[in-house]
Amino acid sequence: MRYGPNVPLEFEGFNVISQYKGVRVDAFFVQPVSTGKAMFDNKRIKDSKLWGLYIIIPKKTHASFDLYYLGLKERNAVFIQGTANQVRHSFGTRIWKLAKTGFAYNLEGVYQFGKFGNSKVSAYYASAEMSYGLSKTGWQPLLTLSANLISGDKNRLDRKMQTFDALFPKPYFGLAAPIGPANLIDVHPGLKVRPSPKWVLGIETDFLWRNSSNDRLYAPPVFPSRPPFQHSDPSILSSKKFIGVQYIFESEWQLNQHLNLYTTYAYFPAGGFIKETSKAKTLGLWLIAFTNKF
Repeated sequence: MRYGPNVPLEFEGFNVISQYKGVRVDAFFVQPVSTGKAMFDNKRIKDSKLWGLYIIIPKKTHASFDLYYLGLKERNAVFIQGTANQVRHSFGTRIWKLAKTGFAYNLEGVYQFGKFGNSKVSAYYASAEMSYGLSKTGWQPLLTLSANLISGDKNRLDRKMQTFDALFPKPYFGLAAPIGPANLIDVHPGLKVRPSPKWVLGIETDFLWRNSSNDRLYAPPVFPSRPPFQHSDPSILSSKKFIGVQYIFESEWQLNQHLNLYTTYAYFPAGGFIKETSKAKTLGLWLIAFTNKF
C-alpha cells in the first residue's frame, strides 16, 4: 500500500486451489475493479480480463520450482506502436530458494506471444535475484544483487510487437523511479546490516538502461512515459540508452512486538536519455511508515 509509486488495485473473480502431495495448483479468472465510495459498489473494468494457471512444486533438494500461464485480454492498450486491442499469453517459470543466512536466489523467465492489433506479439522477461547472508559476523551483513532484462520494440512501424507487458506489476525499481518493467535493463546491488537485533540499515543502487533505443520509457503500471525522440529535434531518435542511477537508503526499527518504524530516502539524478529527450530534473522521495500489527 505504497502511494508513491502505485495505487492499490482490486480484482473480482474466482480462484480454484488444488493441492496434492505438496504440489499446489491455482486456476483463476479475474477482472480489475474500480473502487466506489460506499459498501459493495465496486464496478468491474470491462476493458481487461485476466486468467491463468499457477503451479508450485515444493523443493525436493534445495530449490522450489514454479510454472505458470497467464492470459490477458485488454482493450485500448497503449505502447510505442500506438493504441490497439491486445490478447497476450505469458508462459513463465521460476526457480527459487529462500534463506535468512547463506545463499538464496530467485530466477525467473517469461515469454509472451499473442496479438496487438494487427501485430504479432513476441516479448520476453528474464530476472535474477541473489543474496548472501553472514549470520556469524558482526552486524550480520546481507549482500544482494538483482538484474532484469526486459524486451522493448525494435521497430514501431512493422507488425511485430516486442515490448513486454508485465500485466499488473508492482513497483520494480524503487519508490522514486517512475519507471515500469518494459524495455529495460537494470543492475541492482545492495547491502543490509543489523546494528542491533531490532534495527536494520540498508543501502542500494539501481543502474537503469533502455533495452531498445527504438522504444520509449514506460511508467510503473506500463503506461507510456517519455518518448524516444530528441527534444531538440523530434524527428530524430535518441541514441542514448542510459536512464540514470537511483540511490536508496533505508532504515527499519522494530520498536516492540507490534509496532514497526520504516523510513527510506531515494535519490535519482537524470541520465543521458532523460537529458536528451526533455527537461531533466533530479527526483527524490522520502517515506516514513509506521506499521502496527495486532
